[in-house]
Amino acid sequence: MRAECYCPRGRTTAYDPPLAEFTVLYTSLDPHYSEEQLQPAPGPTTGIVLEGEVHITTGADKAEIYSKAGGVNFVTAAQKFQLHAVARGSTEIFWSTVIV
Repeated sequence: MRAECYCPRGRTTAYDPPLAEFTVLYTSLDPHYSEEQLQPAPGPTTGIVLEGEVHITTGADKAEIYSKAGGVNFVTAAQKFQLHAVARGSTEIFWSTVIV
């Protein structure tokens, strides 16, 4: 499985499993690097918060989602979204998406 940095801020890594249908992203935020921006994907993106708390702002309408550990989040296709860690400790999120 190939891994590479996915976002300009370097807080998200893309893991390409041996399937063309989807990509797994891992985002790690902490008090020093508490923000990340994910680019639009051609398909929907689903995220699971493993640790911490995150505030997610999506799309042009600035829809807001608050999620904590155990929360599952859904972002529709073609939406850029901003992540901001709310918890004082680390925040970890795994995403499943389509990257062409």
